[in-house]
Amino acid sequence: MLANTFDNTMFESMFEHVKGWPVYINVDKEPYSGYMIEVFKIMIDQFKFCYEYVKSSDGLWGSPTPNGSWFGLMGILQRKEADIALGPFALSYQRAQVAEFTVPLIQTEHAITYKTPSRESDILGFVKPYTLDVSN
Repeated sequence: MLANTFDNTMFESMFEHVKGWPVYINVDKEPYSGYMIEVFKIMIDQFKFCYEYVKSSDGLWGSPTPNGSWFGLMGILQRKEADIALGPFALSYQRAQVAEFTVPLIQTEHAITYKTPSRESDILGFVKPYTLDVSN
């Protein structure tokens, strides 16, 4: 069985209001599309297995809850309601405790940006990397 979602759903972690991922996987209407679907079709051809698409009821990727259970696609995998989940999952230590990940299939130019720090002159700046603590 295949777990799948992303029909204009919300990415629940740091980017709570980012809508779906249609370039990766789009399940708005059949036939489903996106490069993850194309890779999955190749796997089906090569390994000759049966599958059924299953969407998570909350439409989320999945994060742990305080009691150790998971919601979203990761919850579906944890509860063994599906064997495979497709999508651009961010690999984390916590997620690796629930599921095994393939090697990354794509690398994008997405990045996090931040304001350039201002430079201030400091006459003693050259000694700041050194501390008086010599314990370790």
